[in-house]
Amino acid sequence: MRELLLLYTSNCIDIVSIKHIRLAEMTLQEVFLEKNQYPKPLPLADIFQQPGEIILEIGFGKGHFIRTYAMDHPEYNFIGIERFIKWTRHTEARVIKQEISNIRLLCGLAQEVLKDYFLDHSIAQIHVLFPDPWPKRKHRKHRILQKPYIELFYQKLKPGGQLHITTDHKAYFEDAMKEFAPCAGKLFQVIPKTDYPYKTNYQIKYEKEGRPIYYFQANTLKTDF
Repeated sequence: MRELLLLYTSNCIDIVSIKHIRLAEMTLQEVFLEKNQYPKPLPLADIFQQPGEIILEIGFGKGHFIRTYAMDHPEYNFIGIERFIKWTRHTEARVIKQEISNIRLLCGLAQEVLKDYFLDHSIAQIHVLFPDPWPKRKHRKHRILQKPYIELFYQKLKPGGQLHITTDHKAYFEDAMKEFAPCAGKLFQVIPKTDYPYKTNYQIKYEKEGRPIYYFQANTLKTDF
């Protein structure tokens, strides 16, 4: 009986140790990528454990969307960009705790990070979900869904790549559609949408409140680059 008890205890220790080792490995893999420690563009083949399409979320906040999507699709590699270090660290901790190995996070302004750290035509999907609408006219220059950024999205997406937009702000949605109008048929094919299977914390909250949600998808037209 004593030998069996010792064996059982040893096995328990081994199981706990293995889990701690895995969590340590996750930390060592640097879920949060410090930009000043990496070359431009990012060496994606070295950063991820496996090859796979790159899925990018801009402004991931508490990380509900990117975590649920990544857990359901281990064949993809996910990168999130967030301008606030608080939410970057929050999501990093969740990713490590849930042992999600196919997510990496960057902190900074999306347009700068996207321009400097990603090769052209390297991203399969870009998700811009509930971006700051900057409703005051004098602040609209800060909006991410305007012509210079739309052109940057096109530059970084693969041929046939997808840009997904979701917002609860009707005026911002309408303005964004106007910004896309000159690109329709040239750079993108705009596709109306009614929902998406993965949701942000904002969307979960707003749907409970009964707010309308506005979606659209724009696919890059296949062009010889």
